[in-house]
Amino acid sequence: MRNSGNHRVTGRKWLVPGLFFLAMLADILIFTLHNWPGVPSEPVSYLLLKVSACLFFTGFAYLFGNRKWTVVFLFLFSLWICSNQVYIRSNGLCFDGYSSTLMGNLKGFGGGIMGLFEWFDLWYLAVPVLYAVAAFLLGIKSGASPLRALITFALCLAAHFPGMAMVNRTVPEEYRCFNPFSAKMHNIFPYINDYCREISVSHLFIYDMSDVARILRKDERNLDASFRPDETADMALLYHPELKGERKSFSDTVIILLIESLESWAVHKEIMPNLEAFTHKDNVLYSDSLKPQILAGTSSDGQFIINTGILPIDHGAVCFTYSEQTYPSIASNSDGDAVMIIPHSDEVWNQKQMSPAEGYGTTVQVGKDDDEIFDCVLEHVRKGFKVVHSLTLSSHVPFTAGAAESSLQTSPDMPLLMANYVKCMNYTDENMRAILEQTEAGGLLHNATIVITGDHTIFYKDRRKSMKRYCSHTGLPYRVEDPYCPLVIYSPHIKANRQVEGECYQMDIYPTVMGILGNPDPVWDGFGINLADEGAVRKVSEERAMRLGNKSVRNNLFRDCR
Repeated sequence: MRNSGNHRVTGRKWLVPGLFFLAMLADILIFTLHNWPGVPSEPVSYLLLKVSACLFFTGFAYLFGNRKWTVVFLFLFSLWICSNQVYIRSNGLCFDGYSSTLMGNLKGFGGGIMGLFEWFDLWYLAVPVLYAVAAFLLGIKSGASPLRALITFALCLAAHFPGMAMVNRTVPEEYRCFNPFSAKMHNIFPYINDYCREISVSHLFIYDMSDVARILRKDERNLDASFRPDETADMALLYHPELKGERKSFSDTVIILLIESLESWAVHKEIMPNLEAFTHKDNVLYSDSLKPQILAGTSSDGQFIINTGILPIDHGAVCFTYSEQTYPSIASNSDGDAVMIIPHSDEVWNQKQMSPAEGYGTTVQVGKDDDEIFDCVLEHVRKGFKVVHSLTLSSHVPFTAGAAESSLQTSPDMPLLMANYVKCMNYTDENMRAILEQTEAGGLLHNATIVITGDHTIFYKDRRKSMKRYCSHTGLPYRVEDPYCPLVIYSPHIKANRQVEGECYQMDIYPTVMGILGNPDPVWDGFGINLADEGAVRKVSEERAMRLGNKSVRNNLFRDCR
C-alpha cells in the first residue's frame, strides 16, 4: 500500500508545477489585457517569450519540489506585476532598474503612489491566493523531479530562441540580438534589469514587440550613439560652435514658471480663471497643444528641454548621467544673473549640478506651497536677477497638497483623483494671479518675458477614458482626452494676441523665447522652431530630433557651445 501511495504522489508531480505555470501566465495575461489597446503586432513571439519566462521558473519548481516556496515566489511575482501597473499609471512606463534609482526623488511623496491603486489591481493578488488554496487543499506533494526540471528548462529554451528570432525581424538591424543567450536572456530573468529598459522583465508583460528595439548591455549603451553621415549633416544645420564670437547676450528679464503636471484642459475658466483670461490678452502667445517630449527623466527632462532646446537621452535621465556637461540655454544667453527656485532639496533630480549646467548660477530652496514659490519669484526680480526659473510641487500626484488649500467646490460624483487635480490647479492659479497682475502697465513685470507651461502631462489613457466618460455623462466641457500641456508666453515683444494652431513641442520653447527676445542664438538653433514666426519651417522631424538629441548628449556635442 505504501508503495502504491508513493507511486500516486510521484505520478502527480506535474500538478503543482503545472498550476504554478498557469498562475504565472494568468498574472501576465491579466496585465496584458488590461493595458494593451489591441492585439500585439507580433502575438506569436509575444506568447512564446511569456511562456518561456513561466517555464523557466516552473523548472525550479520541479527541481526543488517545494510548494511553500512556489507560493512565496508567486506572491512576489504578482506584487512585481502590480507595481508595474501602478508605475505605468504614474509615469507611463514599466518599472526597470533605472526607475529604482529615481525613486529617491519622491522625497516624502511616496505615499502619493497609493492614490493610483484601483480595485482592478486586486486580481493580481487573487492569483497567488487561489494558487495557494489549490496547491495545499488538494493535498498534493510536489516532490522533486530533476528529469522533469531538465525537460522544462529545455522547453523554456525551445520557446525563447524562436521568440527572439521573431523579435529580431521587427527591429532595425543595428539593434538585433543575433545570439539571444549572449544578451543574458533578458526575456527570462525577472530581476530588476540594470542592462536595458526595453528588454526588462516588465516588457514581458506589456507593450507591442516592436517596442523592443534595443538589446544593449549597460556597458555597451553608447554603441548606438555615434552619428551617421546624414545625422551629422542634420546637426550641421542646427549647431554652429564656430559662431560663438557672434553671440550677443539679451538684457530682458525672463521668468519661467514650470507648473507640475499642468495639462491644457485645466486652463479653463472654471478651474484656472486667471490664467485662462490671461491667454486672451495682448502680448501673449498661447498654445493648448504642446506635446511633452519627456522620457524616463520626467520632470527633469521637461526642465532640460525647455531650457536648452535639446531632447533627452533614450535611457535614464540627463540630470544624473550627464550633469557635468555644458549645454546651450536661455539663462546662459543672458547678460545678468540667473536663479533656479525649487520647492525641495537640491538633491532631487540632481538640481545642485543640473541647474548650473543649464546656466543658473544660484539655486534657492523654498517651501512647497505655491504662494511661497511665486513670492520668491517676485522677490528675485526685485533683486535684479535677469532669468528667474521656478518649479512648483503642490500639484504633484496624488494632488492632495494643493487640493487641501483650494476653495474650489467640485461635485461629489467627480472621480477623486480628478477632483483633487482640478483643485490643485485652481490653487496654483489663485497664487499665480500676483505674477500675472504685475504684467499690467506700470507693473514690475510689464517689460518682462514670462513663460508658463507644464513639465509633463500626468493622466494616462486608462484614467483619461474614465474621466472622459464622466465629463460626457455630466456635460462638463473639459477636453480631458487631449494629452497636451499648455504654453503661455507673455512678452512686450509679442504684438497683439497670438494663438498657435496645431500641435507643437516642448523643443519649440527654447527657439521661441530666443526669437521673441530678438536674440536668436547663432550657435544653437534648437531642434524646434520659433512659434512666433509664422514662416518658420522645421529642419528635422520630432522623431529624428529624438535620435539626434540622445546622440548629442551622449557624445557631449555641446562642450564648446559657450
